[in-house]
Amino acid sequence: MYVHNTKLALALFLLLLPTLAEAKLSNFASRSNFGVGIDGILEAKPSSDFATSPTSSASSISHAFGIQPYGDFGNFVVKGDFSLHYAPDISGGGTDATGKFTESSSSSVWSAGVILELIPYVAKSQRERIFLKFGAGEGKATITNTRSYPAATNVEKDSGSTEYYLAGAGYEFFLLQNYSLELGAGYESFNFGKFTYSSGTQVNGNTLVNGATVSKTSGGNKAFDLSGFYFNLGLNLHF
Repeated sequence: MYVHNTKLALALFLLLLPTLAEAKLSNFASRSNFGVGIDGILEAKPSSDFATSPTSSASSISHAFGIQPYGDFGNFVVKGDFSLHYAPDISGGGTDATGKFTESSSSSVWSAGVILELIPYVAKSQRERIFLKFGAGEGKATITNTRSYPAATNVEKDSGSTEYYLAGAGYEFFLLQNYSLELGAGYESFNFGKFTYSSGTQVNGNTLVNGATVSKTSGGNKAFDLSGFYFNLGLNLHF
């Protein structure tokens, strides 16, 4: 009797399996109002004043990774945006009063902000949609500059902060169960126009004054600009 009941239960389970699997599939009508996403971003290579021209770098692009908790309210989505940005190191070299030198500049950038997505179109299946994206927040950067002369190497660290803004558009669709995938592109304004010395020795060997503004030899503040077009790929988990 036990074996018979087991076979009957297994047969019923196999018959119901397609229905159970279908029941697990979410769409934009049945999904939870809350979730979290992970985002991978390709963005512009920075324009930097922290290496002497002519400069070079190992890559022509930067990239970033973000975590985005969100609330989805049908016609619009509000996301928190917490990202780490990885720009390629920039190398340069030249000659000054001390002598010939080579140098490199590396960056560490993080940002936190809010993104608003407006949803102008949802497919009849409720499993794909198009969105417009607008965001703003604050970014903080640490720049590490290393200059090597024949007789000495100097390491200087500078820090700065700025506001950033972005706009774009994208396409999102349910990939499986309660996971959706999004593809997007747009433009971001992300320019660090002022830095201050934070630690080390000035790259030219002078004494570093913590908190002083970092200036170019020709005058004006040194800047680091990540502004430009971006492309993103995101995976969202709807709770």
